[in-house]
Amino acid sequence: MHRIRLIALDLDGTLLTSVRELSAGSLEAVAEARARGVQVCLASGRALNTMLPFARQLGLAGPIVSCNGAYVLGADGEELQHLTLPGPVRDKVLGFAAARGLHTNLYSGGAVYFSHDGEWAELYRERTGLKEEGVVSYEAMAGMAATKVLFVDSPEAIQGHYLETSKLLVSGEAAITLSEAEYIEFLPPGVNKAVGLARVAKALFLQREEVAALGDYLNDLEMLRWSGFSGAVANAQAPVLEQADLVVASNDGGGAAEFIRAALSLDA
Repeated sequence: MHRIRLIALDLDGTLLTSVRELSAGSLEAVAEARARGVQVCLASGRALNTMLPFARQLGLAGPIVSCNGAYVLGADGEELQHLTLPGPVRDKVLGFAAARGLHTNLYSGGAVYFSHDGEWAELYRERTGLKEEGVVSYEAMAGMAATKVLFVDSPEAIQGHYLETSKLLVSGEAAITLSEAEYIEFLPPGVNKAVGLARVAKALFLQREEVAALGDYLNDLEMLRWSGFSGAVANAQAPVLEQADLVVASNDGGGAAEFIRAALSLDA
């Protein structure tokens, strides 16, 4: 096994506890990794502005993989990658939402816009601490560069939207992923966390064998498959548990710190 020089950590359900905070153990383990010269990368479906407070707590300027790989910052916080949905695909997704009145977030770089206020907006704000740019119409969203589009709905409805949009968007027009039970996301074609993490590794002159990654949800699968050493917290979805090289304790049980130290031990 190669020495690990970059550790990528998903946030919600993985590095963050169930109350979406960093534990003392995680803070200590990240500090230990950095003291040994290992880069630590936050990798999330979140918007950049909801990731930066955690990065600051951890003493990180970057690298950061946000928007599930569509918007990526380098080790010094510089922009490495910003990919967007093709205009016709963005408009097809927004048309689907408008016809059903779905709560929609449009991400444009580091900014996020909501289609509605209300219960789903409050759920998203409560979970992420997001301060969105404002509530705008679907028509206004159609004039914006879309780093990604996200619908928020009940878990049962999200499964239905997944089936319908998978038929609507054919031939790889967009990457569709589920990032929480209430979220479905539409990303630029071929984009996922592995694509974002590979861009970070390239900038750091690292091979995939030198990268470790930890996650819990379906949008982490590609990142875990790509990485040289992969982990899943005990609370992860079944496909993620099956993919991981190592299953550690839950996000509330110190799993992230356990994984970081396991990755560091590969250098021992």
